[in-house]
Amino acid sequence: MNRIKYIDMLKFVAIFSIVIVHVSGIWANVELLNLPFHDLKECLRFGVPIFLMITGCLAFNKEIELSSFLKKKVVRIALPVIFFTILGILLSAYSTEQPLSRYWYCWMALGVYLAIPLVNVFIKNVKSKELDYFIIIFLIASILYHLTWKMGVDIALDLNFFIGPMSYVILGYYLSRKEFNLSANKIILISLIVFIGVSVFKILHYETLYLYDNLMLTSKLSLSFPQIIQAASVFLMIKYTYEAKSGIFGSIRGFLEKDIVNKFIVSISVASYGIYLVHLIILRGWMESALKNIHLTGTMTAILILLASTALLLVSGIIITILGKIPYVKLVSGYA
Repeated sequence: MNRIKYIDMLKFVAIFSIVIVHVSGIWANVELLNLPFHDLKECLRFGVPIFLMITGCLAFNKEIELSSFLKKKVVRIALPVIFFTILGILLSAYSTEQPLSRYWYCWMALGVYLAIPLVNVFIKNVKSKELDYFIIIFLIASILYHLTWKMGVDIALDLNFFIGPMSYVILGYYLSRKEFNLSANKIILISLIVFIGVSVFKILHYETLYLYDNLMLTSKLSLSFPQIIQAASVFLMIKYTYEAKSGIFGSIRGFLEKDIVNKFIVSISVASYGIYLVHLIILRGWMESALKNIHLTGTMTAILILLASTALLLVSGIIITILGKIPYVKLVSGYA
């Protein structure tokens, strides 16, 4: 199988960001630069949107045989969730009260995959102008719903067809094929500046950016305009890093394409779904209780979060890789 390098890197960055966000929750109220980590982790909340965008890159504009596609995807998503939920309960990492809610992303992703065969028909037949139209309305709907909610305005304009988890999936497909009249280095630089600016905005306006508790959006997924732009900028930065030919970004590409580095990235990529499932058991079952009583300065806590997150990522990756090599167990391991 020919792997797409930037897709593997996106999976690596996405799962690592999710792990860091969860680990940082142990010290949610510890402050760095007069800001609690509860707010600071907003600069890393692009992980779930990125995974949805990757789905769009890989699933659309293909011939899909309905029964085999659904069988493969339902098994691929649902069996590992059930397995790790039961495992978490047996290991006392989770209570028996609503244990499946721990893995909300998985059930959201399952709903997305159930719709992909139908949406794929639209993608295969749509022209670039119509796809531009969908993305524009997606962005407008995000801004509109946020502003009307913030102003306390009850608006009957229903744009929910354009705004939901599937919108990120379509956005991923759109950006994977969109051509820009700029060099790779310029796209990376612009995306980096946008990412930093939007991340700072999200940190400073954390309490106003989550719509799912206030609107009809019940996916637990942030569909705020800043979140969309943040995820898109990360996607473009990584995609075009693998096209950079000169300068610092060309050097970064050279490093990422070194055999040992690329193999490590791929090893995390193929285990990413299982890592998402098992890291929560390790975190809630053992790591959280071991670390929560450690009190350090904000800077030292930030270093500890990075070290603990790296360790958790590696341990989770090793566990899933081992499980993924065992016949039959691979089906429930989350190993691709």
